[in-house]
Amino acid sequence: SSVKNINDEAFYGCSSLWEITLPEGLTSLGCGVFQECTSLYSVTIPNSVTNLGGCMFSGSGVNEVHLPDSLTEIPESMFSNCKQLSSVNIPQQVTHISDYAFCDSHISLALPPHVTSIGNSAFYNTGQIKLTNNITSIGDYAFSYSSLDSLPNKLEHIGEYAFSRTSFSQPVIIPNTIKSIGKYAFEWASMPYPLTFEPGITTIPEYAFAGMYLDSLLIPNTVTQIGSNAFAGSWINSVTIPSSVTTIGDNAFKGCSLTAINFGDAPQSVMQRSVRTINKLEKIGRGSFSNCTNLAEVVIPEGVTEIGESSFYNCSSLKELTLPSSVQLVGDSCFALCSKLDSISVKATAPPTISANTFESVSRSIPVSIPSGTLDDYRANAYWSEFLAIGGLPTALSQFELIEGVYAQNGAIVIDN
Repeated sequence: SSVKNINDEAFYGCSSLWEITLPEGLTSLGCGVFQECTSLYSVTIPNSVTNLGGCMFSGSGVNEVHLPDSLTEIPESMFSNCKQLSSVNIPQQVTHISDYAFCDSHISLALPPHVTSIGNSAFYNTGQIKLTNNITSIGDYAFSYSSLDSLPNKLEHIGEYAFSRTSFSQPVIIPNTIKSIGKYAFEWASMPYPLTFEPGITTIPEYAFAGMYLDSLLIPNTVTQIGSNAFAGSWINSVTIPSSVTTIGDNAFKGCSLTAINFGDAPQSVMQRSVRTINKLEKIGRGSFSNCTNLAEVVIPEGVTEIGESSFYNCSSLKELTLPSSVQLVGDSCFALCSKLDSISVKATAPPTISANTFESVSRSIPVSIPSGTLDDYRANAYWSEFLAIGGLPTALSQFELIEGVYAQNGAIVIDN
């Protein structure tokens, strides 16, 4: 054929075009050649074609497409919004799926083994996609609202919202090859098995798993940092934070459905109040567990020196709190609005620094246990002394009636005759 090139948008919007035969010898198809051809059904692109433009079939009614064997990349928006697309061969030599390539096409397909990168929104709102383990990079929104089996085991980069509202049918394992995870990468993703991290991962990036549906979370003991908002707003019932973690970032678990926080390498109930390993955790960031309204008990592990402001703000079901001997600072509003708190155990011999709002809305009549021989120091502290039953005895700050005719006054029990 003498026809070598078909220019950009040559058949754009030809709504009555339903069939076309492309000649052998054709080498180039421009951008949007069949865009909005709503009646188009089937197209075979000859193997002589070496150059394909973007948006080739975008918005068309095409059902079947055969691509040339020499193709190494699926161009940008090539099949975007092709609602009827049911069959397309991805040539074995393809290594990259460009931005929006199959966006809103609803197709299900398996990618060939040489694909290494997926562009932004490439498979946004499609069907079931089977990935290859050679994929190392996945762009923003790449598989949002789509279905996958699991993740590639050589993955290095995951873009923002890459798996937002994605449905996984197999266990999701975050490989130790990962270098970056974008914000809200797994937002509202659904999976039938717990999220698992391969050993070797050292940092969980900020916002990486915010808004996820999880039952339980076991963080590997190679992780040293949990980034800010890493799991914020996720449906997680329990989390195990290993002794290797040194810092929990601001708002890391804010608004989660947590009922238990386990510190230590081996899963254990916080009801045991024991930590069998030496924890390296030193600081719990601001708002880290705020608004975790199902959390009933918190045992801060030994080694923690600082609990940031509002860390457990509005944990409205919290009843029992244990602070370690290492703690020095409990931030402003840290346990504010924890109105059901009915006991506090402080193991620090020197009263930790607190503010007027640290325990806002917490009853000052609840028992506060402290180490033997430290009562005078706690009573001398302007804010700890507000707790009337600190150290098991009422403070000297005021007189209050215990039962009718029996008062506590200046550290003594007075019976009114």
